[in-house]
Amino acid sequence: MSVDLRFARPRSTSADLAFGAGAQAPATDLSGAATLPPLAASGRVLGSTRLQGAVALPALAAAGTVRYDADAFRGLLRPAAAPWQVAVQARAQSAAPWQAPFVLSPQTALAWQPAAPLAAARASRWRALPVAAADRRAVWQPAAPLAAAAAAPYHLPAARAERAAAAWQDAAARTARLAAPYRHPPSRGIARASAWQNATPAPRHWRARWQNAAARTTRRRAPWQDAGPVRLLWPRPTPYVPPPPVPRTITADLPFACRVEAGAPWVLRFGRICRADDRQPIVIPILRAYIMLHDVSVTRLSDNIAIPARSVTLALDADSAAWSFSAALLGPDAVDAVRPDASGQPVALQIAIDGYTFTALVEDWAEDRSHGQRSVSVKGRGLSAELAAPYQLPSSGVTASDLTVQQVLAAHLPIGSGWQIAWAPGTPDWLVPAGAWSWANQSPLAAILSAATGCGLVVVPDRTQRTLRIQPRYPVLPWALASAAPQITIPESAVLSVSRRNAPPAQANAAFVAGGSPGGVLARVYRDGTAGDRALAPVQHPLITHADAARLLGSRLLAAQAQQPDVRAVTLPLDGNPFGLAAIGDVAQITLGSTATRAIVNAVQIDVQRSDRALTVRQTLTLGEDTPNIWSGFARLLPQDPIRPATVQAAFADGTALVQYPGGGTQRVRNPIAATANASVYVRGDRIDSAAPQLTAFDLTV
Repeated sequence: MSVDLRFARPRSTSADLAFGAGAQAPATDLSGAATLPPLAASGRVLGSTRLQGAVALPALAAAGTVRYDADAFRGLLRPAAAPWQVAVQARAQSAAPWQAPFVLSPQTALAWQPAAPLAAARASRWRALPVAAADRRAVWQPAAPLAAAAAAPYHLPAARAERAAAAWQDAAARTARLAAPYRHPPSRGIARASAWQNATPAPRHWRARWQNAAARTTRRRAPWQDAGPVRLLWPRPTPYVPPPPVPRTITADLPFACRVEAGAPWVLRFGRICRADDRQPIVIPILRAYIMLHDVSVTRLSDNIAIPARSVTLALDADSAAWSFSAALLGPDAVDAVRPDASGQPVALQIAIDGYTFTALVEDWAEDRSHGQRSVSVKGRGLSAELAAPYQLPSSGVTASDLTVQQVLAAHLPIGSGWQIAWAPGTPDWLVPAGAWSWANQSPLAAILSAATGCGLVVVPDRTQRTLRIQPRYPVLPWALASAAPQITIPESAVLSVSRRNAPPAQANAAFVAGGSPGGVLARVYRDGTAGDRALAPVQHPLITHADAARLLGSRLLAAQAQQPDVRAVTLPLDGNPFGLAAIGDVAQITLGSTATRAIVNAVQIDVQRSDRALTVRQTLTLGEDTPNIWSGFARLLPQDPIRPATVQAAFADGTALVQYPGGGTQRVRNPIAATANASVYVRGDRIDSAAPQLTAFDLTV
């Protein structure tokens, strides 16, 4: 007998089909190996040329047979479960919302109790004195008689046959009670009349506002019928004769999402994640509705223990060098799961969100408890926090030999830490003379960030690997975005929220950048097609020792002065496909109505919220120059006195000098050290800071 199993609902990843007596078949992995023919290519290359090619691989074929006896009787596991429990028949009367009143056989109860009759006189407020059977006891004891006359200074009185008279007369015996100060009322044979009359019994019931409920002999109808046992009739099993195996040939194309590097072996890696520069463009289609199935998990990296979480937030911006992490954890063991070890090393968590994996260090946790409620919140940073305080002590130093800028940054990585620096394709590299670069009281990550941002670069940490990626702040300059291919295309139908703001027009079209001593250069970088007559204030950095470095920093400064996009932030879903995760430096295109806006992504934030009804995953992209980094925004508001190169025009007797800046501006400054005509100096604020070397001048366009 052949039976098709048709499931009306979507496939569940946690349900198993158990056939037979409850035993589950062991999982079987199918694997195979294929030997591809060696690939060889030959040719002649002149100059710097990128070679691309295509190779047709032979088709791979595989055949197999899977047998399962569906007609064998494996016993009845359990009766079919009904969605409701079997109802018990109720034979008693239906309970009314009010209790039935009972019959009052005695008289109606009054608010006061009836008075009892008095059989004797009314008791007074004082206790009656007992009857005195003998003489009343005096305060003093009677004196004993004297048998003889005693010599005394006083004459003894004559003997008397009766007791000596006391100060008080003996009370006469009375057969009745001692008279009280008040006269007792005469005895009455009946009870003393009270202020209230005795109540007479009521011959009928007290009327209530509700009538007694009558008993019902019928059952209350329920909206469901009583469930009855299900009797399954299994057919007699018949021997199963498997059909002859039919070989199947599967022909499939193997699309490679990543480029094969020159000289690399041909290795087939299934499930490989490409590098950031090899990512395929994300194009979100325009659909009437988007159906998303989210998969979010938080596990401890050391022992792979799952930790339930109610919310997770991950964020990275171009002004930071580490991912920020915060979460609200659930469960009574949440605090124990994120406590650091005995040496103070933080717990590493692995967060998987719709196919994207992140590694974060829990650096702070807080627990709040109240009656019936408990919340545990954690905060931390990504893996790049291992290169920052407090995990690395600050240091100071200076380069002692001639190094390239890539070697200068790599020298800050601790030896044996496993960290490495990856440079984006096309990023220039130049020579830095010995003694040109120095740092003071900085951690390795802070020194790398200071060196990179001073040259117009940004540091982008990897999500799971110990790798720092160095790339330009603007991989594509704003005036060249129209001809660039976007890495992520967002239609209006996929936008959940958008933040727009007025954008000021472009101001400067030139920038002067200068290096230090030794090896520094001075360059005027201006936009191609302009006169370069509106220049920014000169910017100095010790790593500007080559024209490539000057062009890199100058283009970054001019990009910040270009026309900014009116779309500053946009929020959209995240599910892996088609809503992929954007990256720092991506060219994003947002279409609102009939207007398409292109800009560089400078910040990415992922928010996960779990409730009783749904699980939502959102990503927010920030565009343009300003990032949501609070410290960077605060630093831009602080007054700054940058070091600017200048040339002394004249020195005066009052201790001042007239200097001229590159671009034509002049200023009268104090402290004229080495203030001779045509001398090169560094000016900070309104005074000469130090003498400057004669810098090699360049005129560069971007």
